[in-house]
Amino acid sequence: MERRYKQGVDRLQESFLPARVEDYVGVDNQVRAIDAYVRSLDLKKLGFTNSDNNSGTGQPAYSPVMHLSLYLWGYLNRIRSSRRLEHECKRNLELIWLVEKLTPGYHSIADFRKNNAKALIKVNREFVLLCKSLDLFGNELVAIDSVYLEGDASRGSVFTKKKLEKLLLEINDDIDRYNKEIDQADLIGFVSRSSDKLKDKISKLEEHRQSLKKLQEELQESDKKQISYTDEDARMLSKPTDKGPTVGYALQAVVDSKNKLIAVADIAVDSSDKDALVPVLKATKEIFGVEKITALADAGYYTNSNVSECEEENIELYMPLPDKGKSKRNAGKFERPDFVFDKNGDYYTCPNGVKLPLKGRREKDGTMFKKYYCSLLICRNCLKRNKCISEKAANREIYRSEFEEAVERHRVRMKDAGGEMMRRRSGLAEHPFGTMKLWLGWTHFLVRGIEKVKGEMALLTTAYNFKRVLNIIGIENFIAACNA
Repeated sequence: MERRYKQGVDRLQESFLPARVEDYVGVDNQVRAIDAYVRSLDLKKLGFTNSDNNSGTGQPAYSPVMHLSLYLWGYLNRIRSSRRLEHECKRNLELIWLVEKLTPGYHSIADFRKNNAKALIKVNREFVLLCKSLDLFGNELVAIDSVYLEGDASRGSVFTKKKLEKLLLEINDDIDRYNKEIDQADLIGFVSRSSDKLKDKISKLEEHRQSLKKLQEELQESDKKQISYTDEDARMLSKPTDKGPTVGYALQAVVDSKNKLIAVADIAVDSSDKDALVPVLKATKEIFGVEKITALADAGYYTNSNVSECEEENIELYMPLPDKGKSKRNAGKFERPDFVFDKNGDYYTCPNGVKLPLKGRREKDGTMFKKYYCSLLICRNCLKRNKCISEKAANREIYRSEFEEAVERHRVRMKDAGGEMMRRRSGLAEHPFGTMKLWLGWTHFLVRGIEKVKGEMALLTTAYNFKRVLNIIGIENFIAACNA
């Protein structure tokens, strides 16, 4: 028996009534959720351009409703390029439904993302507040982590003070060498095409030297350590990514434990995590509207001041302490915990029972330290000297920072529950980064400048949370929440 196949509709078949675009988009399609959410926003209040319906003279502008819907659809479907979005508007039926058959050009699409960075950040915050109103945040336990994302700049575009000085010296040497070759040709009365080529080279080197000097002046006038002629805010990251050393930005993200939604995401030009910990956790408390949260962080965020400040802000912090006594422990020597502190008497007692009284104070990197040490005579004659100090040291000294009490309480907390909390942190904080990097692919940010990068990051964060919310509560419930 001859096998039969399903037959499509003849392309030339006429229809009595034309098919509606509405018929091609199911009730459970995510574009209906995108449309409901964007139309629930007050885009004028959020600061979007062309949001007052006053087109003035000439052609009317495209609505920010259309542009924002287009971008949310694009980021949800891993399509971020303005040229690709322009192409999809003409062929993708669900997108044709979403933008109501409008076909904006790629320039218009790209300008919307570029010119509305601050408004996009506000949209992300509005979505976080919507998630809060839907009781999707636990508001109790969060984890913070960072990831380096590549900017729209190459490694060759970044200059440091040393690199500029070296390049200028090389250019000066090249110019001197070419001038000497021209002078030698003039002395013997030999003029050839090679001399003209050398003059052209000198002219190009002079132009390059002037551009480098301009960058050098900009670097000296600012407090920056690096400068890029492609993206002035991008930095060479101190730690290499999976692509090797790269130029870009550091993303700090706070993830709530209930549904792994991102509560706070911030972009910084500094690759150091230590300065970012307290500000983003305080921002998280503000969004949650709670008096206390528990936060999990890795060792890259550790400083004594961070531990103390989190305690002051009523943030119960779990973060590994640096193991500075490992080498001494392996060598069989006394570690810092072997010296017992007496708070009332303000002194330390060494393992041999000798007191180390307070002898002075010093400041280092903005932190005040108290200095305790034993007398030279006692240390010199101590039977346990070899297990306490090195041969070159005169006596044992201990420095106690102004944040030591908070650090000791933190140490006890980590000893009791640190292991379990760190296991939870890795599964919680690193979850969004894998998804985001998969969506971003090889190219991370498509815009330049930290303000525009923050806007694009807000789009990505909103898309991530959007998709998770639809999976958690369903499209129908989400649309109902937006309409309410």
